[in-house]
Amino acid sequence: MEYLETPQYLRRSLFGFDEALKYAGLLPPLRIPSHKPRVQVEKLKVGEIREGVTLSDGRVNIGLEKHPYLGQRLGANKRVTVRIRETTPLTGEVVAREAVHEYWGYAVELRTLDELMTDERFELKIATSRYGNSIRSVLGGLRVAFEKANSVVLIFGSPSRGLFEIVGKDLSTRVQFVVNLFGEQHVETVRTEEAIGAGLYLVNTLSV
Repeated sequence: MEYLETPQYLRRSLFGFDEALKYAGLLPPLRIPSHKPRVQVEKLKVGEIREGVTLSDGRVNIGLEKHPYLGQRLGANKRVTVRIRETTPLTGEVVAREAVHEYWGYAVELRTLDELMTDERFELKIATSRYGNSIRSVLGGLRVAFEKANSVVLIFGSPSRGLFEIVGKDLSTRVQFVVNLFGEQHVETVRTEEAIGAGLYLVNTLSV
């Protein structure tokens, strides 16, 4: 997940050889705003924001043939978000992701399922399961709950075990909704990457 979210021009610097990434080239590109294409320096605009990885000499690789100076040394191989300050000379500054006023990507946390279900940061917890309620039957309640909640979490099973197998029969009592994202599912399992897309589409629909 971290590899997929990282702009292509930074992956070689941030990820070493890993057997788990053997088939990563088959993954579809995200095409999100932070995955900017390589451009000529002369086409760069002051104020433009790009993802980069720091170099040992105080510069940062943001996917150009030249590397802007940051004016500070942060050490090598640290991922940062950079705003271009000047193009002549080429300089940039590190900014928080919150300074970007468009979707810039996601962050990855490693948590146990029990920690996720008891995390009070999430006011609305939606579990997904082939044994859950159809979207159509709970859509009205989902929309009401979604509008009231300030934070939402979607919970998926693993490729080998569904949530009822992992959590047990009390799954329905530990979350507000258990939904079947694929009401006409006629296969034994749905791949996690497919379920995530369907879940995000549901959230997008509820937010309209």
